[in-house]
Amino acid sequence: GTARTVPVKITGGKLLLNLDTGALGELRAGLLDTAGKPIAGFGADQCDPLQVNSTGAIVSWSGKSELAALAGRDVRLEFRSRRTKLYSFRFE
Repeated sequence: GTARTVPVKITGGKLLLNLDTGALGELRAGLLDTAGKPIAGFGADQCDPLQVNSTGAIVSWSGKSELAALAGRDVRLEFRSRRTKLYSFRFE
């Protein structure tokens, strides 16, 4: 499935997720501008797949998780998942 958020402000240096992918699940997250277009380098296609049960899984894109360059910017988050339960997200 796919889900998109309303615009939210990036208030920290990393995106953390509370999720459970079980044994066969996977989740990818992307950052979109307020118009819904992927932000270069932070799209769901560039996201390193998460396959974990964690309350603080750090999202990374092509091996990089730092969001300092986007701090204070309003973005939409896009989540693409398979057999996954996503409970919450936060910037930290």
